[in-house]
Amino acid sequence: MTASALMLAAPGAAHASNKAGNAKTSSSAKAKAGGSRGTAHGAGSRSSSVKEARSSAGKTQARGKKAALAETRTAAAARPARKGAPAASIQEASSAEARLISVYELFGRGQARPALAKARDLVRDYPNFQLAQLVYGDLLAAQVPPTNSLPDTAGIARLRGNPAMAELHEESRRRLQALRERPPTGTVPSQFLTLSTRSRYAIAVDASRSRLYLLENADKGLKLVADYYISVGKSGTDKVTEGDARTPLGVYYITSSLDPKSLKDFYGAGALPINYPNPYDVRRGKTGGGIWLHGTPPQQFSRAPLASDGCVVMPTPT
Repeated sequence: MTASALMLAAPGAAHASNKAGNAKTSSSAKAKAGGSRGTAHGAGSRSSSVKEARSSAGKTQARGKKAALAETRTAAAARPARKGAPAASIQEASSAEARLISVYELFGRGQARPALAKARDLVRDYPNFQLAQLVYGDLLAAQVPPTNSLPDTAGIARLRGNPAMAELHEESRRRLQALRERPPTGTVPSQFLTLSTRSRYAIAVDASRSRLYLLENADKGLKLVADYYISVGKSGTDKVTEGDARTPLGVYYITSSLDPKSLKDFYGAGALPINYPNPYDVRRGKTGGGIWLHGTPPQQFSRAPLASDGCVVMPTPT
């Protein structure tokens, strides 16, 4: 199991631009909003949900109130952003993930000892970051000279069959995928082309990459300001019924910001409810509720890509 997580960052594999362009244009993360709207569409295995933060000057909209539906655009690609803004650092707002990616990059360049030193510091600062712990263990194991003794094949098989280990491998794969496949510079999701000036920010979630993209509606147009690893429903996306453990796809308002003091530790630093089911969902017979964007408990840095009951979950330190 040596380098069980780092096998995804083979030499050269982790070399990717450290710059983020504007939000990507693809069928998995299309969005358009006016006021406080967002939308999402699934395309085969590439699905996403999109939400947009309500302007701070506006009133909080209660769940179930009338919300205008964003038109589903069929344009093959979004127009370029009104003027390209300088690209932001890939992980400006998520230092723990930036440090993990730095470990991957060092290992990918064959610099195992510097990678080990960075991984040691990372797990010291974030002892609840399980993937970082796995990477650190892999790097330690890689320092041990090979022996002539037979490998513990039964033990290795047990580790490979461990669901928790499989989830960490998938988390690692998706984090690296988001590093390599950056949103094209100068583009925005096609459904965000007419974003209301009242809305300062828009949020697009690409569930296929376990990634949340935060866009700022600046004077020169939309620009990507940060992106984060996230988790979605245990059963994936496209929620239909109560209890199906799926994250909804559609146009949603963030209706409020819940006081962290009123929440259990399970929700981390806070929670932002959305108005699922919206009027369009209701017309289509969709049921359920209580879909939030929230954090993780103090003892858990992040969750597996498919882990929630339908909410979008962000690592709390972000």
